[in-house]
Amino acid sequence: MKAMGTDPRILSLAAEVAISPEQNVPVILLKLKEVINNTPFGSSELKKVKQDIYCYDLIRYCLLVLSQDCSRIQGGWTTISQLTQILSHCCVGLEPGEDAEEFYNELLPSAAENFLVLGRQLQTCFINAAKGEEKDALLHFFEIVTDSLFWLLGGHVQLIQNGVEPGPPRQRRVLGGGPRPGALGAEAAVAGAGMSGSSKVVLGLLVVLTAATMAGVHMKQRQDQQRLRDGVIRDIERQNRKKENIRLLGEQIFLTEQLEAEREKMVLAKGSQKT
Repeated sequence: MKAMGTDPRILSLAAEVAISPEQNVPVILLKLKEVINNTPFGSSELKKVKQDIYCYDLIRYCLLVLSQDCSRIQGGWTTISQLTQILSHCCVGLEPGEDAEEFYNELLPSAAENFLVLGRQLQTCFINAAKGEEKDALLHFFEIVTDSLFWLLGGHVQLIQNGVEPGPPRQRRVLGGGPRPGALGAEAAVAGAGMSGSSKVVLGLLVVLTAATMAGVHMKQRQDQQRLRDGVIRDIERQNRKKENIRLLGEQIFLTEQLEAEREKMVLAKGSQKT
């Protein structure tokens, strides 16, 4: 039995997840965003909320959703990217208590691996996307997922085998919006403080290289599309010129026939005058 101090919002969400169809669970889990954002940063209430979220297996539910086929998840990449934010925020600052070994040895590595897999899937989707608007959206989702990965690694530097040293805090975005004061925004700033310089460089290079690859492919496809459009325009212009040439040729033939007819009339007229 849970203690009476359990946050009623978490109890309600856990009950809703338990009785809801599988396809509705991802959208229900998104409600955790509001719970965390509305809880003061640094407070004992926030720690208790995260413990309740972990105790009722809502973090593990997030992991299960993120490991599913993206096409099966309601809301697609919009839902998935928000769940990566929720998962990283729930894991940073969490005190797992008696389940510490499972949390650090199983759950955290699984979360980091899921983020990396999702980033790779987004890259593949980006390369295969045909429309510019779709590519822009995929780039946005990729940024959210990689940001969540940084957030998670910043709060649990043991996931990186490059050592730990103090570092300046970094400002992060709260779930679902731009920078603003609040639990997740302040927590994210603290989360980035523990990463070593070498770790930041390696991760930064990986993200930059991946983003540069996606941007390069995006630009190349834009150029290819522009060349195709230019080719179509040139074909239309050639067709128009061909039609114009045919029209001019027809007019020339018509004028030639008229001249020949006039010449024959003149010859006939001269012949009749002589007779």
